[in-house]
Formats: sequence, C-alpha cells, structure tokens
Amino acid sequence: ADPDARYEAVRALRRVGGIRGRLGQAADAEAALRRAVERAGGLAREHPDRAEFRLELAAARASLAAVYRATGRWAEAG
Repeated sequence: ADPDARYEAVRALRRVGGIRGRLGQAADAEAALRRAVERAGGLAREHPDRAEFRLELAAARASLAAVYRATGRWAEAG
C-alpha cells in the first residue's frame, strides 16, 4: 500500500484516539492509539528515510502514554 496513504491513516487513528480520550472513552482511545503505534512503527521500520513517520510514531506513543496516565496506569505510561 501507498506509504503516504498509510501515514494519513495513522494520523487519523491518532486523532480518533485523542477525541475518544477527551470524550472519556479510555478503552476506545487506547485501542485506536495502539493501532496507530503499531502501524506507525511498521512505516518507520519500512521507510527509515522518512522522518515524518518516526515523528508520528513518537506522537502516537506519547498519546497512548497520556491515556495510560489518565487511567492511573503509571507503569505502562513509562
């Protein structure tokens, strides 16, 4: 699949996770953000020359850590 389309899908998942988190839907936020991390990780591994893929992976991980902190899961938040 087209890496740019996959990148946009990852960005969308991260936005969905953020919205779900703000709505108090922590489990749905976590699920979306886990998918974002997984897919962004794949992109970053497959295209190490694309800094934006690594940046999106870092942003998705940070968002997921925020969900963990909001739900009192400090060990998982890192």
